[in-house]
Amino acid sequence: MAEVTRAPARRGPPRWVIYVAIGIAALVLLGAVGGGIAFMATGGAVKAADDFFAADAAQGPGAAWAKASPAFQAASPAATWEAVSRLNGLGGFKSANWSDRSVSGATAALKGTLNLMPGGALPVTVNLVKGASGWQVLSLQFAGAGVQPAAGVAMPFAPGEKVAEACRGILAKTIVLDTITCPPLAEAKGATIECAVTRGQSHGVMRVTLGDVDANGRADMDCAVQGVASAPAN
Repeated sequence: MAEVTRAPARRGPPRWVIYVAIGIAALVLLGAVGGGIAFMATGGAVKAADDFFAADAAQGPGAAWAKASPAFQAASPAATWEAVSRLNGLGGFKSANWSDRSVSGATAALKGTLNLMPGGALPVTVNLVKGASGWQVLSLQFAGAGVQPAAGVAMPFAPGEKVAEACRGILAKTIVLDTITCPPLAEAKGATIECAVTRGQSHGVMRVTLGDVDANGRADMDCAVQGVASAPAN
């Protein structure tokens, strides 16, 4: 009777290799599930931020400001937000890319880039809060704007009172105004605001535009008055 020769049994990988492979697969799966959960958890905040900037571009800064949280509105009046919006070119907003997003209870944080026409990109950090009306923008910080505020928008501003005082001095030899009421002025070249002015029974506006700012914080400023009789000062 012929002797049967059996091939040696094939041995699989050591058990520890199998366990390691299973562990790695589990970690990858957990990461994917966690990422999906985080994406869903921040979806409402992302939509609120996108809608905020889209409203600014389509309807103007006032429409975006109206969508912000009460705390944002209290910290940054509508005139302040309008100056920030125009200074950063948000009227050209096209879309946003959010590279970092997180949510903790009723607060969320987004970091990313705003894509602006005609091809600009503006890094931004947005904090949001969730209230009875859903997610709303709580604070904003653009690149180079300083420390992230608790509420409102981070931007160096000159108080309206100081702007009025500066323009009063500039205009002293041409016209004396009874009252000048100005909103804050962003401390950046090209920033523009309109102030309400009076002289006697005349009511008008004064358009203030900031020019170059030197290393000592001194700036060239143009104060153009319209709608008020331009009788010379005494």
